[in-house]
Amino acid sequence: MISPTPMAKLRITVGSETYERELNKPLVVAGRSPELEVPLPTISASREHFRLGRLKDGGWGLEDLNSTNGTFLNGQQVKSARIKHKDTITIGKDCTIVFHDPPPLAVPVKKAPSAPLALKSKAQREKERLEEERRRKLEERKAEAVGSRTGAIVVDDTEALRITDETMLDRVLHGDGGLDAVLQKGRKVVFGDYEVQKRLSEGGMGVVFKARHALTGTTVALKVLKQDKVDEENITRFKQEAWAISAFNHPNIVKITDLAKVGEMPYIAMEFVEGLDLLAVGVRRELTYWQIADAIWKMADVLHVVHARNIWHRDIKPQNILMDKNGEVRLIDFGIATIEREQADAAKTGEGLIMGTPAFLSPEQAARGKMGAIDGRADLYSLGAVMYYLLTGRRPFTGKTPLEVLYSNMKDEPPHPHTVDELIPDGLVQVSLRLLRKQPDDRYQSAAELKEAIEQWRRSGDGKQEKELHDKIMELRARKAAHRARQQQMEARP
Repeated sequence: MISPTPMAKLRITVGSETYERELNKPLVVAGRSPELEVPLPTISASREHFRLGRLKDGGWGLEDLNSTNGTFLNGQQVKSARIKHKDTITIGKDCTIVFHDPPPLAVPVKKAPSAPLALKSKAQREKERLEEERRRKLEERKAEAVGSRTGAIVVDDTEALRITDETMLDRVLHGDGGLDAVLQKGRKVVFGDYEVQKRLSEGGMGVVFKARHALTGTTVALKVLKQDKVDEENITRFKQEAWAISAFNHPNIVKITDLAKVGEMPYIAMEFVEGLDLLAVGVRRELTYWQIADAIWKMADVLHVVHARNIWHRDIKPQNILMDKNGEVRLIDFGIATIEREQADAAKTGEGLIMGTPAFLSPEQAARGKMGAIDGRADLYSLGAVMYYLLTGRRPFTGKTPLEVLYSNMKDEPPHPHTVDELIPDGLVQVSLRLLRKQPDDRYQSAAELKEAIEQWRRSGDGKQEKELHDKIMELRARKAAHRARQQQMEARP
């Protein structure tokens, strides 16, 4: 038989220190920026130095991201190349990275000696069947008794690991091998009425699982508050997220399906979106300019509805916008949304705290309200930073530390998008730069104004030309997909 394929990983040596990083995503970026999937603590590396990605045949590819010092694979400088098990990547003189992706090991299966053929009478076979039936019923009664005492449950005749408190949650997340190791052993992991299938992400406040409802079979994204964040303020904010999302019925906002507690752990169950967040989508650079404009227009439409109820999201960033397989975008994570009517009580709203992600945070949020009241125009600034990222493939503000990024965001103008790519449509460049103006009064004053600006570009000659190009690209991609499907069908035939 074939053993499970181990996860690919990088063994990174910088100076005298060596550490490992598992490649738990199909596409990762390495560089000096601490926000990347593979941060490299060396001045020899560019902020975004190279990326590794899964190829269609299951292997891995390496691509240099126009780094300053270049990327060397086995001593040869490369722009892009296939990378194999134990290949070595070097950056400068102090950074060596060994790629590990060993093939699965073939384990010979030992066959037991054949038992001699024994003929049994009909009465003997019936006796054995009854004994087996009694044994099975006895085991079921024992399992039910154990489950009633310990809280374990039986799912498909397999004892499940039930998460009932913070200690068990920590064990599942960070125990021997973590959640993946538990699931690979064939054990079920259950949280309330949900069977956990995999961990999707882990943020400052909570962990998000892909899970299935035990009764309805519905697949959901299950967000559970982390054990070290369980205090009154965060529970209030956590419930506020659920309240804020459930108040809308917008096609581009994820829907809440459940809100409850298991023990002292509150959770939110949301509809599951099969796809990638815009951070991963932006790295791939596969969106047409028409698609980027469409995604920003739909997010502006979401904000138009949200802001009409005096709710500010306050954490618009690529990671909080999902794109499904059909190209539709969905906004998630209202965890730090602020409801205007609660702002009168500064103690309840946490006024003075910096919340959000530095590269996509508005200057007034970074200034802790010293620039004036924070309103919906802060969300528009953040959406402008997302738009800039999708157009250029780069964050508008960078730095060695989060504080440096925050300072650059407050003081610096972003590099003009045409310095990155001259082909970016000028109309979209102007929209993104206006959204990124430091003073709120200089931006679009509402999401409705932003929608109208994008509509004007769509109706312009430049926009119509991009629409024609988009249609041709989509038609070509559809043809390629159909060709691949036909090839796979032919290969599958006996």
